[in-house]
Amino acid sequence: MHVLKKIKIISLLAWMAIAACQPQAPVTLLPDDILFENVHVVPMTSETVLPNTSVVVRNGKVFRLLTAEAMIDKGSAIIIDGTAKYLAPGLADMHAHVPLPEPENDHAEEALFLYLANGVTTIRMMVGHAEHLVMR
Repeated sequence: MHVLKKIKIISLLAWMAIAACQPQAPVTLLPDDILFENVHVVPMTSETVLPNTSVVVRNGKVFRLLTAEAMIDKGSAIIIDGTAKYLAPGLADMHAHVPLPEPENDHAEEALFLYLANGVTTIRMMVGHAEHLVMR
């Protein structure tokens, strides 16, 4: 490898290392934002856990992940202490059977509650009826 090419590669790597060490820009939260502080994030992009991370949720979607060192102007945002807790994307069940909603019992509502209580936020019904559309 030519010496000039080696110098360019080393310079690029050094620049990337310096840029990675720079502090994150301050973040100002909006009143409707939700901030999960000090939570361990389980991302779906790698087989790792991001410890002590702050997660900003804006308009119902993850807006930003921040390290513990990030400067955050919390304002009047909703703050949730996630110390010693984990945050992961919702699970999906691609083979679900939910009973029909009936006025005399709440079996369908109980089934949906059990999905949510166990982290399942999306289901794919195997048998669908018009009555299920009301539950959306």
